[in-house]
Amino acid sequence: MSCSEDDSGRGPERGQNYGLLLHTESQANNTYAPMIGFSNRSNSGSYNTTFAAILGKKIGQAVDANWSTGQLEFYTNKPLGHGQNGYMNETPDMAISEKGYVTKPRTPAFFATHSGASNTQTGYLVYNTSGSGYYNNGDHFDPATGAFHAPIDGIYHFHFHGFFQVNQAPSAWEVNFYKTNANGSGTVTVTRQYGYRDEYTYHTGSGYSPTNGNYGPSISMHYTGGMNAGQYMRVHTGLAFHGSNGYFFGGYLIG
Repeated sequence: MSCSEDDSGRGPERGQNYGLLLHTESQANNTYAPMIGFSNRSNSGSYNTTFAAILGKKIGQAVDANWSTGQLEFYTNKPLGHGQNGYMNETPDMAISEKGYVTKPRTPAFFATHSGASNTQTGYLVYNTSGSGYYNNGDHFDPATGAFHAPIDGIYHFHFHGFFQVNQAPSAWEVNFYKTNANGSGTVTVTRQYGYRDEYTYHTGSGYSPTNGNYGPSISMHYTGGMNAGQYMRVHTGLAFHGSNGYFFGGYLIG
């Protein structure tokens, strides 16, 4: 229970009265105030189980010794097979830092590349797992098929960039982002780049001569839009990409 004094005439001040205060006497940095927990009776009936929690953490001193800086941390318990085997760990699902930065370390995100002298792929593009900067947060991207599988309904962003091989470019070409249902049905082109080989003027010199093995124009595509859980996004093309430069594909859940 909390009480408030008469606030009439005091203006729109924030925090002039406490409704709920979780206090710690500790003055040490990186220590926590009491936790706000959310729990229920376990299905076994033998325990109470915490399925979510909010923590406030003292980080350091603010403007002077009378003030402290701090951050908020949010936790949820995970299902079996979601990287934590049904348990919380010390990494929060979301944190608001002392500077107001918001981090979400478990947000689905990926970045993958493909390069190599023999790279003359067409069709659905596939990717290396050892390429520079490769990451696959949440393991929702399959480099062997080039498909990112949406784990939940939401808005996602994707980007693609590549250099195609001049001598193998067809007279007319397309590069597409295809969104497809998990069973392979309902393929939709959500964005694409297309054109004709003779639209470009190739320059002589290192990397731009239209001789065998050199590369021509680069292609960049971006897409931001909705996906349903279970749908997947891939890049499809009829172009052959240059081996030493290749292409990259990345994306992430916005929310």
